[in-house]
Amino acid sequence: MAFNTPPELKNAIVYELFIRNHTEEGTFEALIPDLDRIKALGTDIIWLMPIHPIGIENRKGTAGSPYSISDYREVNPEYGTIESFVALLQEIHSRGMKVVLDVVFHHAAYDSKLAVEHPEWIADHGRSNLTSKVDEWTDVVDLDFSKPDLWDYLVETLKFWVEIGVDGFRCDVASLIPMDFWRFAREEIEEVKKECVWLAETVDPDMLLDIRKKGFVALSDCELYAAFDMTYDYDGYRLLKLYLDGDTSLAEYLNYIQAQDYIFPANYVKMRFSENHDTPRSNETFTTPEELYNWTAFQIFQKGAFMLYSGQEKNIAQLPSMFEKEAIDWSQEDHDYNLFIKRMLRLKKTEFIQEGEFIMYPNLDFVAAKWEFNDRGFFAIFNPEGVEGERKIYLPDGVYSNYLGKEKVEVRKGKIQMQAMPIILRLLH
Repeated sequence: MAFNTPPELKNAIVYELFIRNHTEEGTFEALIPDLDRIKALGTDIIWLMPIHPIGIENRKGTAGSPYSISDYREVNPEYGTIESFVALLQEIHSRGMKVVLDVVFHHAAYDSKLAVEHPEWIADHGRSNLTSKVDEWTDVVDLDFSKPDLWDYLVETLKFWVEIGVDGFRCDVASLIPMDFWRFAREEIEEVKKECVWLAETVDPDMLLDIRKKGFVALSDCELYAAFDMTYDYDGYRLLKLYLDGDTSLAEYLNYIQAQDYIFPANYVKMRFSENHDTPRSNETFTTPEELYNWTAFQIFQKGAFMLYSGQEKNIAQLPSMFEKEAIDWSQEDHDYNLFIKRMLRLKKTEFIQEGEFIMYPNLDFVAAKWEFNDRGFFAIFNPEGVEGERKIYLPDGVYSNYLGKEKVEVRKGKIQMQAMPIILRLLH
C-alpha cells in the first residue's frame, strides 16, 4: 500500500453519485440542497462519477456513457460550469466531506480532444478494427501508455483538478493501466497536495485473467497497493455472488475474507459494497429481506471502507441508466431500511470500530464477528442462510442489548437463539 495512506480511510464511508441522475435537474447546483442529508449518513467522501463532456461518435443511448469522455479538463455543460463545480466543492468541504473525482484514463471517446489532437496516443492493438481491449466498450478507444507525452498530459490533468479543489481520484479500471504510470502520477500529485485520496477500481478476477490471456496489462490488487490507498472488493464480491448462486459455500466466502489479511499489505483498505453503478441494485442481488439486511449489515460491519451508491440508502429499486437522463425517484423510499442503514453507518463511527480489532469466527453455518477495543465493543451475528434454533456462540452467558433492535438477547449455556435479521450485541465489561 502507498506508504502515506491516511489512517482514517480504513473505515471511511464513501457515497457514489452521478450528477446527471441524482436530481431532476441533473446539475452541480441542484446537488447542493441534498448535501446535508448525505453528510448525515456519516459520509466522509463523495465520489462523483465522471463530470466531463461526453463523446458523440458511437455514443451509447441518447445521453451517452459518462465513461466516454471527450475532454478531461472541462465539465459537461449540461451539469453546469467550472465555476458552479467549484461552488459545489466548497459546499461539500464546508460540511467536512472530501470529493473524489472519477478519472477515466484507460480510454477516451472516439471524437475526444486527445483522439483528434493526438492520434498517436490512441492504441490500435495491432488491428485497425480493435479500438478497445474490452469488446462491449464500443464507444471508446484505448490510450497508448507507451507514449511518455501521454503520461505528462494525464498527470497535468490530475494537477488541474487538484488545484481547483478535488481531494482525490477514483481511477476507472486502474488494473488495466501500467503500474509505473500510477507510481509516477502519485509522486507528482504528492508535490501538489498531500494526503490525496487514491481509490483503484480493480477488476473482477475473471476479467483480469481474460485480459491477461489477450496479452494486455492486468494488475492484481496486490500490485496496485503500491500506489493506491483503497481497492475495490471485487475479489470478495465474486465469491459472494458464487455463494448466492449456489456455486460455493458460505465457509469458502468467509475464509477468503479472512485470507485478505495475509494476502494484502498490513494496512490495506478494501472498499466494501453491496452494489455500485456496474452491478444490480442490492435489493435485486439479495432476493429476500433477510438476505438484504444480513449481507448489507455484514459489508458495513467488517473491516474496510464502505461505499453506498446513490439511492441504495433508501432501498430504491430503480437502477439509473448509464446512457440516458433518468433521475432517481426518491419517493420510492423504504423508511425502515433507511433507518437501518443510518444505524449501521453510525456504528462504523464508534471508537470500537475506528480503533478496535476485528475478529471473525470460522466454521459456522452463519456469520459471527466482533470489534473489540479495551475489552468493549460489538459482537455481530448475521444469518443469511436462515438458520433456526439454538447455536453455539463465542460469548459468556448473560443478557445482552441488541444495537439494531433494542431488545434483550440471552446467551445461555454458551448458546443463542438464532433470529432471521442481523443481531449486534453490545459488549460491556
